[in-house]
Amino acid sequence: LVWQAVVHWGAGPATILPLVALFVRALPVLGALQTSWQHWSHSRPAMTATLALIAEAEAAREPDAAGVTAPRLSREIAFEQVAVRFAGRDHAALGNVTLSIPAGKITALAGPSGAGKSTLADLAGGLIGPDEGRIVIDGTALDAASRRAWRSKVAYVQQEPVLFSGTIRENLAWADPVASEADLLRALGDASAGFVAALPQGLDTPVGESGHQLSGGERQRIVLARALLRQPALLILDAFRQRS
Repeated sequence: LVWQAVVHWGAGPATILPLVALFVRALPVLGALQTSWQHWSHSRPAMTATLALIAEAEAAREPDAAGVTAPRLSREIAFEQVAVRFAGRDHAALGNVTLSIPAGKITALAGPSGAGKSTLADLAGGLIGPDEGRIVIDGTALDAASRRAWRSKVAYVQQEPVLFSGTIRENLAWADPVASEADLLRALGDASAGFVAALPQGLDTPVGESGHQLSGGERQRIVLARALLRQPALLILDAFRQRS
């Protein structure tokens, strides 16, 4: 532009010097714009993938369960020709399953890894819905809205006990923040965790990071007590093993 101004437009120093000064001041801004554009180019694929994931999650949003009453379990949970298929799998995780889980009893599911035991437990707990067939609780079909309400009546204890850094009382309070001392002691008794009363600090005993100040069996009993504190209609124990 300076060459064009001098050769073709006949500009003098009074015009050229301010023009050069403006160019010098503009160079850092142009560099910043170029850097910003490069950052945007690098971030665009991640942003596109994130927006697509948000859209997918919104499309699969469950109906609002406000005002929906959870089914009452007094007789059985029935699976009627239930099938579940996961994306990217050649075969169904569960296919044409029909069974009845009686209320008030212990039902054990045994089988090799990949047989569908956890998928069946997820269905019973309302975490997922079947692709085919239906699940019926005391004659009431578990649809999308009632499934969300049903989850409030289900407690799940995973294979590896999970405790948070804090006291035993604080870990139990995750299940019911307003539970009374009597409720906490009742749940601990139901879970055969009476050892807590013998601890010097009782319920206020720190469990350490991930509960490592307790033995494996003690952690397991506290996690079970936390689940029982909710007084669930259905208690799911995933590969639950009694430890000494």
